[in-house]
Amino acid sequence: MRAPPYLATARLRLRPRRHDDIDAILEMDLDPEVYRYYEMLPSFQKIPDPATLRESIKSQIKSGLPRDSWVVEWKDQPGLLGLAGLGSVSIGMDALGSVSIGMEANALWFRFVRNAWGQGIASEAVHAILKHGFRVLKHPTIVAFSHIENWRSCRLLEKIGMENVGIAVVEQRSILSAPRSSAKVRGGNILNIKCSTGIKYMKYQLERRAYLDRSRSPLATTSTK
Repeated sequence: MRAPPYLATARLRLRPRRHDDIDAILEMDLDPEVYRYYEMLPSFQKIPDPATLRESIKSQIKSGLPRDSWVVEWKDQPGLLGLAGLGSVSIGMDALGSVSIGMEANALWFRFVRNAWGQGIASEAVHAILKHGFRVLKHPTIVAFSHIENWRSCRLLEKIGMENVGIAVVEQRSILSAPRSSAKVRGGNILNIKCSTGIKYMKYQLERRAYLDRSRSPLATTSTK
């Protein structure tokens, strides 16, 4: 399976994940503020089991899934600031009568260490990923989901030009033991929205045409090194 290319912004480097990133990713994911709005845990479990989480991280890196996933770090200083990428999402139904966006879509996802919050790092990294997704991968649409109480992520998605198109209800489950989608989704299924009861997320999307029509260009270039 191919590795994603390196991406660069004015301040950041986005590179493929490596096995020596496991400890840093584990430390980030054990921070309760980082996973506060992610359904990483069964509802009855308050603290993730480090050994189980480590194996999950190791398995994801080994499999290369989600396929287009990057470690975000400073250009001139190694050290994990966060993870971000694009993954396939299967959509079975939308909540509140919203119009379905199809059985498969390309979903933007990200999480960052707390020390990286409030510095524009997330928006800069996400701009690079959107540029790659639309200009290189030619995705027609990119979607994103944010917990309705996660105002930081909602504000970020709106800031980068994604449109709020309604509410999606996401089945409450653990990503550590999530069942595989019955459909074969290329690139790895990172979310399975298929229920009418669960956790409410704001749904955002951006069309490639709208992105390309923007007068302001994202601050990103693609590198092969």
